[in-house]
Amino acid sequence: MIGNASSLPTLAVAILLISTPAFSAQQDDSIQPNHSSQGGHTIIMEQFTATWCDICATIDPWLPDWADARGSRITRIALHDTFEDPLGNPVTTHRLSRVATSNPLAPSFWFDGDNEIVGAVSQADLDLALLSAESSRNSDSILSISTYSGVSSDEQETIQIEVELSEANYEENSQISVFILRDSTIFSEQALNGITEHHDVIVGYAEAPLSSDVISFNYGLHSSRIASQQSDFKMIITFQIDFEFQDELTIVGVHELIQPSDEASILGATSLTLEDQSNASSRIPLWFPLSLILILSALALRAQSRR
Repeated sequence: MIGNASSLPTLAVAILLISTPAFSAQQDDSIQPNHSSQGGHTIIMEQFTATWCDICATIDPWLPDWADARGSRITRIALHDTFEDPLGNPVTTHRLSRVATSNPLAPSFWFDGDNEIVGAVSQADLDLALLSAESSRNSDSILSISTYSGVSSDEQETIQIEVELSEANYEENSQISVFILRDSTIFSEQALNGITEHHDVIVGYAEAPLSSDVISFNYGLHSSRIASQQSDFKMIITFQIDFEFQDELTIVGVHELIQPSDEASILGATSLTLEDQSNASSRIPLWFPLSLILILSALALRAQSRR
């Protein structure tokens, strides 16, 4: 029970401030990004998996929750086999060429390009590998990711992704790599191991050495270019959206060695999941707090008139 009726309008204003979304100035889409993030300490876990792999069927379903529970400490990237797997693509072959094992078993896991573990792993096994990878990082390169919605010259919806390296602990013989991930569903007849829902599947990829102004490898992109300056390095890629919601995407930016060594090859990484900000800002309709103010104010006036 509220003891002081005069405090009701104040309480109503407080509720309004809490429940009403914080609006910034109107954004110009040509200048302000739709989404952005900055970081560098995330560990990259690349997993070789396959829709025909029975062991993967016991592990892959709980991996997304395991990774989500560890927040920004880790990002999972699923490398699907290119043999009898509809989710496989050339990125798998390209990324596997960076590790020591030429013909890996499924499932296999690499943390920051090193520390391979194979087979029916437990969550405890992955936690130990994550801790080991974190302790192996000497320092973290800082990357920022920004996205902009747009339309291509052929009238297709696109998303422009800018990944900028602003602080690097090692530049020689290193590159920026960008992964575009989404969850995918396959037909039951394609799911040889019985799993139809797959997470963190690569749908776009690009990489560029810091010593050059060209994209050295790309997959699934509409366009790509480099816009490097003296103080930083920026990769700009455009991805054509061929599905209903762009907030199904996760963007991963990585600064890594071009030629992996015996030690961990990733120098810094961060990720950005494109959430529907309009949904987040409209969870509480504006009429609700305004109506609450009117009701509480009326109660306050009524209480004062009874004195």
